[in-house]
Amino acid sequence: MWYTVSMKKFRVLQTKKEFAWTKWTEKDIACLAAPLIAEKKKKVEAIQAIAAEKRTFENTVQALERADEALADTFSQLSVLMNSSPSASVRAEAATTLTVLTDANTDFTFDEKTYTAIQEYVRYGTVPQEEEDKKLLEDTLRAYKRLGFEKSKKERAKVQTLFKQMNKISQDFDLAINNWRGEIMVTKEELEGTSEAYIASLPQKDGKYIVSTDYPSQFPFLASAKNEAKRRELTELVLQRGGKENLRKLQKLRTVRHHIATTLGYNTWADYQLEPYLAENPRTVRKAIDTVLKHTAASYKKEFTELTKRKKQDAKAPFGLHDVSYYQNILQKEKYSVDTQVLREYFPLTHVLPSMLSVFSSLLGVTFTLEKKVPKVHPDVFAYSVQDTKSKQTIGYLFLDAYPRDGKFSHAAAFQTRDSHYNDALQLQEPTVITLMCNFAKPTKGTVSLLSHYDVETLFHEFGHALHHMLSHVKYKSHSGFSVSRDFVETPSQLLEHWVWDSKILSRITQHYKSKKPLSKKDIANLVASAKYMQSFSWRKQMLQAILSLELYSNTTSDPQTLHRELMRKYTSIDLPTNAMFAAGFGHLSDYGAGYYVYMYAKMYADDFASLFKKHGFQNKKIGMKYRKEILEPGASRKEKVSAEAFLGRPMSPKAFIDEITVDEG
Repeated sequence: MWYTVSMKKFRVLQTKKEFAWTKWTEKDIACLAAPLIAEKKKKVEAIQAIAAEKRTFENTVQALERADEALADTFSQLSVLMNSSPSASVRAEAATTLTVLTDANTDFTFDEKTYTAIQEYVRYGTVPQEEEDKKLLEDTLRAYKRLGFEKSKKERAKVQTLFKQMNKISQDFDLAINNWRGEIMVTKEELEGTSEAYIASLPQKDGKYIVSTDYPSQFPFLASAKNEAKRRELTELVLQRGGKENLRKLQKLRTVRHHIATTLGYNTWADYQLEPYLAENPRTVRKAIDTVLKHTAASYKKEFTELTKRKKQDAKAPFGLHDVSYYQNILQKEKYSVDTQVLREYFPLTHVLPSMLSVFSSLLGVTFTLEKKVPKVHPDVFAYSVQDTKSKQTIGYLFLDAYPRDGKFSHAAAFQTRDSHYNDALQLQEPTVITLMCNFAKPTKGTVSLLSHYDVETLFHEFGHALHHMLSHVKYKSHSGFSVSRDFVETPSQLLEHWVWDSKILSRITQHYKSKKPLSKKDIANLVASAKYMQSFSWRKQMLQAILSLELYSNTTSDPQTLHRELMRKYTSIDLPTNAMFAAGFGHLSDYGAGYYVYMYAKMYADDFASLFKKHGFQNKKIGMKYRKEILEPGASRKEKVSAEAFLGRPMSPKAFIDEITVDEG
């Protein structure tokens, strides 16, 4: 098979030269677009000039794929800089150049001469024999159909213009979220309930402490601070993320996407977007969402009763969103003896990170080597080279950008930085590069970065993406790991979340930051026992957000603020402030569009995959290597259901997922 690593030889990257992009200046970036566009134009025109009767798969379909390689790598690198460079001018220039490259790529895509070349190949060429080639041809033909090449020239021109508008609005929407930051001022007394380590990590001004909306500052405060008024103040501020202007941008984005869909013959953007996904249409998605809501209804009713009852012991005020984390934390401590603040002391990043790498090094036959001299975007970034343990070849690089800073992407995500593909000229496989952006507590003088268990789960989740990208050794860039169907792409990430709930893994990745002792067996047992505790709220919140994304792209007249408040009230019984504008800061409305449901859909596969590891052990090398071979390495070079069945030995079943989300009320 193409994706068997033992069959490949990898090119050795000259990291100083090939990672020079991490140090690009504003001027460097401004010079990039013109030569890249000219290079691709030359290659495309050469393909267009081939006589119809001389067309082959190699000189037409494959050549078009190869023509995009240099531009695609630069695009990925600029995306990393736009989201993480410490320089505001570099971030701005990266955004500007990305727009230029995106517009140019849109023009290339809509070039009728290129479409004619593809049609000539279909008419005169021979059908490819290799499975990867067949998949590329299938993907190419479907893409042209979905871009409207069966429509009139006037309609295609309209769609072309609309796609450019969509890309620019999406980028502006995302940047507004990255650049938005809020903070509240609190006294030492108003920090009562939080840990001394947390308090020591907070900046101070005029005798008060600054609590910001950055995750490492926000989450511990909402989970532990006794002062309800300040919890409410911070929560209401978080619900302003992105700002009013982003609501206007969102409406423009919804309108443009609706026009694209209707011009192409679809009723809504949701219909258009979901067509190539595993779910295929909004009806299937809504049915799956309703299944989750049904299976969590009884358990959430019980959870909400417990939460409100517990709050009444402290205050008469109505239960609000600002109370959720705080009282979940209290009840988890009372029912399971799990103290989230104490747990943090056992999850120093300096131990969790190498321990995690060690677990998957053994499981998947790879080796991670910390590289201190590799160029990187910021000094805080951890850089690793990744070797195939058996062949000793370096097959990729991993960057972990762990801490928050101004202008940086404010959530957690994996950014493809260099895609896997085969270099025809050198007859070598190209190594992959992935950048993980997280926002964990940054160590200061005298402190270390302590993670919550949720942070650890987030790290494993993003690392699941990294493995999918780094270990997908495919022939074509467009088949690399992240190119799988959008409602499968979260499968490897959510699979790895299971590791942080396994007692044997927890004993490996925990170590008290002072005593160096692992978490006790009793505390591990308590933590594992609490795995499903209060999960129904999380599921219902995720599903109402999935409905929000689906509805906003099915009905362009829906008001996102009103709709979100109504959904929160209906599915969680929680009333939001009237000025809440959650959608303005919900970045997935841009990149995931109508498809926020994809996490849930992918989890059906993830939980089924996890059932094999639960049966044989989360450190079972045989199952681990099978997962690498059948899921990670093929990437999108074959259909996801084929890969899933090859790993499971049967078709995927949702049973494990239903079991996971259902809480025993007995």
